[in-house]
Amino acid sequence: MEDTTQQDTPEPVKLAPDAPVSAATLQRLQQVQFARQQMADRLLDIEMDKVRVLASAQRIDNEKIRIFESILLERGLPPNTVVEINAETGAITDPRKRMAVDAPTD
Repeated sequence: MEDTTQQDTPEPVKLAPDAPVSAATLQRLQQVQFARQQMADRLLDIEMDKVRVLASAQRIDNEKIRIFESILLERGLPPNTVVEINAETGAITDPRKRMAVDAPTD
């Protein structure tokens, strides 16, 4: 009975260190490099879009801060005063006072 566990697989051909790369391998390498450059270009586009979105968000946040500051200044409060504004009624409350009222008593 023959031992079939080891199949006769040919040894891979070993090329000389200075042997040129095959045309098929060179072509595939160029394809891969081109795909990589396309991905890098797309990533750059995404990052540039991200910067534009972040800049827009910053402008919106700055406008929100200016609105809050004007609300506070109109009432003679310092611009760094902590308040809550009810979006439905426009009522202004100090959340620290509410917490003091809501705090449990012993």
